[in-house]
Amino acid sequence: MTLQSIQEFILEKYSNNALSEMAFSKKECEKKITGLEPQINIHLIKVLAFEDSLNFDKHINDIVNWLLQIQKLDFNKKNRKFTKNFYFDWLFKKPITDEFNIDYVSKTIKRDLRKYDSLKRKLTDDKVLYNLYKIHLRISELLARDEILDLEDLLYSIKNLNNLNYKLI
Repeated sequence: MTLQSIQEFILEKYSNNALSEMAFSKKECEKKITGLEPQINIHLIKVLAFEDSLNFDKHINDIVNWLLQIQKLDFNKKNRKFTKNFYFDWLFKKPITDEFNIDYVSKTIKRDLRKYDSLKRKLTDDKVLYNLYKIHLRISELLARDEILDLEDLLYSIKNLNNLNYKLI
């Protein structure tokens, strides 16, 4: 038996098991999602609240990549996705609270985005929060349908927001 035929045998014998073992428990998925949630929300706040043309594309790319990581999370070894409510709860509702919480946005800006003080503001905190809510609704729907790449065009539309036209979705 050659080395190549041994590799082919091993690949054929164990490939189905390896793929099915990539699924995670619900609790593991929650942990992975909550680990990515802060970065996603901070970057969404950056692109919604501030005019930062130098870093805008990088922020959008980072958001999409984190969402793709979440989209890859399957559970119960059947390639099943969670409901849109599950994703919404873990990305928006639980970290930001059950109500629109303007303090979340203002505290995040004061704590994590101090260096952005010199940049021009595009939206007020309440408008940022409103758009965060709407974006998370859309993200949750796309994650549940396994279509997160459709979000990229929507995120790029954020670039043109201004105070007169802030309703993104």
